[in-house]
Amino acid sequence: MKTKIFFDTEMTGLHRGTTLVSIGMVSEDDKTFYAEFTDYDKSQVDPWIQENVINNLKYNRCTPGIIKL
Repeated sequence: MKTKIFFDTEMTGLHRGTTLVSIGMVSEDDKTFYAEFTDYDKSQVDPWIQENVINNLKYNRCTPGIIKL
């Protein structure tokens, strides 16, 4: 049986060389997956991405240019 999976991603922008920040998926039978990446290119984070994406992450709230260890 085929199952549909719906997904959404957040990226560091809409440009060449953009990097993945997070991905979320949900299947028709309500199985879910969510991941945040810490290796995205923080130099690509502009004020809009910071305010509307990074500041709303569930786990990883890095400030551009600052790497959490």
